[in-house]
Amino acid sequence: MTAQGKALGPGPNQNPGAPKGRNKGARAALVPPLQGSESVWPADPGRWPGLSCFAPSGLLRTPATPHTQPMLQKADTGTRAVIDLWVADSATPESRAKPDNARELQIWMQTGGTAPATTAAMALQGTATSMPHSIAFDLADIGKAVWFAFRWMGKNNHPGPWSDFYSEIIPG
Repeated sequence: MTAQGKALGPGPNQNPGAPKGRNKGARAALVPPLQGSESVWPADPGRWPGLSCFAPSGLLRTPATPHTQPMLQKADTGTRAVIDLWVADSATPESRAKPDNARELQIWMQTGGTAPATTAAMALQGTATSMPHSIAFDLADIGKAVWFAFRWMGKNNHPGPWSDFYSEIIPG
């Protein structure tokens, strides 16, 4: 208790002579009977106008799965055998921020060959939480086309929708 609190004395819900933790036992004894009681907790809260109920923490949250697509904002090929990627969200293409409900960006890639029709032939290159994301290639791959696809991973580890396919030439 602070010096000011000592001067004012105990508050209305404080009993200075009570042993510590006294209310915890009383609460534990009281809650189970109340939880099953229709008279205390009605099945129809509309019967009690003005009664406000709060959902337990975690029940009323924003969706944890992203619903927007990532999009390639910029690819820098100014360094030999390195591509720097800047990826943005399709809902806010001018912003560098990922969506609120996204934890990270998955970067899928295919080096060489023809343009992929699906992501099945692509391999997960890595994940990114900030931009730019740099990818270094083998010198033997210089001049080859590389194909990218992206998707946001939600905070619940559920993936969002795939981006379009993007291609770049590995710089030499």
